[in-house]
Amino acid sequence: MPTKSATTTPTGILFGNAGEVYCYPSPARGQEVWFYYRAEGLISLEISVYNVAGEPAGKVKGLAGADHTIRLMLDLGQMAPGVYLYQGKLEKSGGIVSTTALKKFVVVKGKP
Repeated sequence: MPTKSATTTPTGILFGNAGEVYCYPSPARGQEVWFYYRAEGLISLEISVYNVAGEPAGKVKGLAGADHTIRLMLDLGQMAPGVYLYQGKLEKSGGIVSTTALKKFVVVKGKP
């Protein structure tokens, strides 16, 4: 009996909605976490990370590529396990600056 196979082609953005910062993976179990953002006319994105007490815990900044997507990696090597908050500061064409919604991610360390 012949076997059947199917091929699917993803459509649209595979990470988050346009105009939103998406963090992957969460919970983060390794040494890094990635932030993704996609929007037309975007020049740069700066991600500020805070612990739950509101103290700064990290910051990364990057520029949009030709596909209008920014991918930023944050090193978790010095970060303790726990819940962290992040917010993006966007600079768009024409000098327009705005911020994204405050979101969270989790850092897990140790044996699974």
